[in-house]
Amino acid sequence: MNIREITDYMLKTYDNEILGSYYDKRGARKNNIKDKEKLSELKEQIKKVFNVDNLITEFKPGQSYNYSDRPWIQIRNEKITKATKGEYLGVSFNKKTLAIELWMGFGIGQGTNKMKKGEITFKREEYINKLKSIEPNLQRGFEYTSNDFYDAIMISKTIKLEDIVDEQVRKDLQYLAKIYSTYMEKYAGVVNNKNNNLDKYDEILFTGKEKPSGINIMYIGAPGTGKSYTVKKEFLTEKDNFGNPLQNDDGTFKLINQNKFETVVFYPEYTNANFIGSILPVSQNNIISYEFVPGPFTKILAKAIKYPDTNFYLVIEEINRGNAAAIFGEIFVLLDRENNNMGRSEYEISNDLISDYIYSYTNQKIKLEKIYIPDNLSIIATMNSCDQNVIPIDSAFRRRWDIVWLIDEENPDIDNLYIKGFGNVTWKKFRKAINAEIADKNNNLFQIEDKKLCSYFIDKSYLCTEPNNLAKYRDRFIYKIFTYLYNDVCKYNKTLLFKDDILSIDDLIKKSRVKKFDVFNDNIIKGLQDE
Repeated sequence: MNIREITDYMLKTYDNEILGSYYDKRGARKNNIKDKEKLSELKEQIKKVFNVDNLITEFKPGQSYNYSDRPWIQIRNEKITKATKGEYLGVSFNKKTLAIELWMGFGIGQGTNKMKKGEITFKREEYINKLKSIEPNLQRGFEYTSNDFYDAIMISKTIKLEDIVDEQVRKDLQYLAKIYSTYMEKYAGVVNNKNNNLDKYDEILFTGKEKPSGINIMYIGAPGTGKSYTVKKEFLTEKDNFGNPLQNDDGTFKLINQNKFETVVFYPEYTNANFIGSILPVSQNNIISYEFVPGPFTKILAKAIKYPDTNFYLVIEEINRGNAAAIFGEIFVLLDRENNNMGRSEYEISNDLISDYIYSYTNQKIKLEKIYIPDNLSIIATMNSCDQNVIPIDSAFRRRWDIVWLIDEENPDIDNLYIKGFGNVTWKKFRKAINAEIADKNNNLFQIEDKKLCSYFIDKSYLCTEPNNLAKYRDRFIYKIFTYLYNDVCKYNKTLLFKDDILSIDDLIKKSRVKKFDVFNDNIIKGLQDE
């Protein structure tokens, strides 16, 4: 009996041949197993295909044994998996859609032991991170889902009956079984311990020696030059053997394990206590105590010291919107690294709160007299060049960073797309016309060069592949781009870019809805018309 035959049989005949029916005392219809010989043969066939040792197979007629549209054969390690809790391999037979579903499921319990929805979401992310550490290229059409019907988190793949190719299904099942076996080998005894937390999972996740690459680096550029995009691509994305960033099926970057980086945004009220940590009241069992609660710097520093063979990253967005020197405080000294902003801190400082936290985090294995930034921790910052005067970055602070100035470059993904609601004008043509006028008007009186429109200023949602002149799409672009140019670029002289009959922001919005680009001055209009 091959996979196709098993599937065809389960989808079309199992109700009569495998299941019998009876009614309980309340008159509810129940299913029980009728043809045990046929079922036993079926289970052995499935188990043989999975080819995993030391696993048992069970037949489930459906949820609570009375939902007969989707029976499944479940394969599990009896020593680890109990009742509805644990990890399973399985094949489901969906009678409604005439399809089979191949899956690896993580049971989350039922009744009083069932997780809440928020906990399910957290658990799902936790499992995904573990699986990525085992099998980075988990693809082949499998998807991660949380499934309330099964009370489980699933990695599954659905195949319609007419699409089943026996050999391919066999390979998919064996591929899934390989992941399961690797998972169990690494996580058995850890997964089902309620007292374990993410720190203990880290012991497994942060294995495999990486070349230390600690650096202080700051990306500076005008809005839309792709600062955050560059940080994500260069530091927070998984790479192939040649250093190229890996992507998901939808084209987004495949991020590294989320426990390897911390991201923080500086703002005027952000303080050293937020960044480093502070002593705060903590309530536990109705008892108030005062404990050191670490900030993002201390959290990522502790991980980097505990796991020296893994690279970690602290990302600071908008570093000049807060008082960076005050926020760093004495940590400022640690930014001096041994080798031109790279490697280990050249100096060390005393900080009992951070040292004690690291001692606790490392299970009393690492007691530091003085703290330092290790060579496996990078600090990456972004700064808008047009916001330099929010809170200036002084030269003493700035010299401790490698500086990368991002210039406006073409973005082939969107440059040649058309602006929705504005006819046959592309994003590239519009930017080029605006930026040419900004460059021409830039002088000692109006320093506006760093306020030009850069390629990443908007995303694809503002654009389309064919010319579109529908007025209903116009407002969104007007609110985002026209108002930016009017309020920020032309703050002191509205005629730098606009016609002199534009009297206010309200006037600009009303007129541009009808006139579109005709609210701009003649030079810009000409630039939009040039081929």
